[in-house]
Amino acid sequence: MKRYLIKIDTEAFYDIREITNWYEAQNTGLGKRFQNAVIEQINNLTENPQIMQSATRKFAVC
Repeated sequence: MKRYLIKIDTEAFYDIREITNWYEAQNTGLGKRFQNAVIEQINNLTENPQIMQSATRKFAVC
């Protein structure tokens, strides 16, 4: 199966890290669960980018 390369914008990466830290501060382990969910979705996109709905011609959203 063909896998696609996913590029994550630097600002988006920092947002994910900040949100992960916030979740972890709310409840131990919650940040890791969030991070794992994000990684799982990114992995899904590498295998099937068509699962995203096109929001504009330039961008797509999950």
